[in-house]
Amino acid sequence: NKLLTLANGERIRLQDYCSLLFEVGDLKYASPATVSRCGMIYIDPENLGPYPIWKRWLNMNLTDRSNEKNQLDLLYDRYTKNVLNFIYHGLTETGQRPRMKMIVPFQVNIIVQLTKLLDSLFLPLI
Repeated sequence: NKLLTLANGERIRLQDYCSLLFEVGDLKYASPATVSRCGMIYIDPENLGPYPIWKRWLNMNLTDRSNEKNQLDLLYDRYTKNVLNFIYHGLTETGQRPRMKMIVPFQVNIIVQLTKLLDSLFLPLI
């Protein structure tokens, strides 16, 4: 029913076009109702990483466009590692800078966000 209940008891009804993604380190404070009603997936970043998410997006959206798929995959390989190193460690090609002050998302979610951005740019053209 897309009803979000906050800790203070306030309830927010979400529209059909709205989806939420919560990234949590553990389920320490989650109620059994939350666990049973939400689609919860545990992805160990050490075992999986973001690359399968990227490959799935390529295969689903560029099925008949092997040239574009190869070009995007090359760009992913060339830039993603450097971008993730900068976000997580402040590493650049010329050295290290202070880490960005932010709530650091999981790498998988960063790549999901990348695919959503590419959807908004490319899908009208495909």
